[in-house]
Amino acid sequence: MRAFEKTNYFYIDEAGHLNNDSSVFVLGCIKTDTPEELLASIDRRFQEIKEDPYYEESIDDILAKGLHAVENHPDIRTEFYKLLPRLNFRAYFVVVNKNETLFKEQYEIDGMAIFYGKLLSALLRDRVIKKSEKYILNVEDLEFSDTKMSRVLDTALTPLKKGRVMEYYIVGKGDRLIGLIDYLNYLLFTLIQNPKKEQPRFEQSFKLLAPKIGLIHYWNTNKFISRHQKIELNKILYLFDGKTSG
Repeated sequence: MRAFEKTNYFYIDEAGHLNNDSSVFVLGCIKTDTPEELLASIDRRFQEIKEDPYYEESIDDILAKGLHAVENHPDIRTEFYKLLPRLNFRAYFVVVNKNETLFKEQYEIDGMAIFYGKLLSALLRDRVIKKSEKYILNVEDLEFSDTKMSRVLDTALTPLKKGRVMEYYIVGKGDRLIGLIDYLNYLLFTLIQNPKKEQPRFEQSFKLLAPKIGLIHYWNTNKFISRHQKIELNKILYLFDGKTSG
């Protein structure tokens, strides 16, 4: 059996939709080599919430929704946004400005499945490098009108293998570690989608989580902001459209 230096786990999810009227699409992932520790931390936080009298009247609804930022009550989002900065992961994103002609023209040519596959490849190509390491990818399920999710993944990910050992799985929103990247995507999407709106809680959460971000890739301009720079909200907003200063 082949021995690896380590195994890297990726959990991949999106915020927004490629085929609607929103101005932003975010495809993000977290990378970790300790998924069991992340799961244990999530479970402990849910147990703390379950035992907290503050949530007694709504605990059944909270547990039924799981870790899904859009559906979770703001109090629950706060509980997990406080937890995330302490966990062992690095986050990466590809951000698309859907208002620009470049996107509209390319999307018209590619269609949803091919375009999504290109974004997925862009998200991962510099994350999947060493042949001495193993890569396990968990990708949140999507529906495409003209093809299966499995075929999209095969097309996008097979070229990244090149002698590397890679496994990839299609998972649902119920996956708790998909829930972590869902929370991060939701935060970034909300701040970029509404740059002029005062959102102090979201801005504070972003400030705490910024050190966990490895890189943000802006698809339209092929520009990047990485952890080797100081990642600040005003820079992220400006790089999105070249005019928003936050």
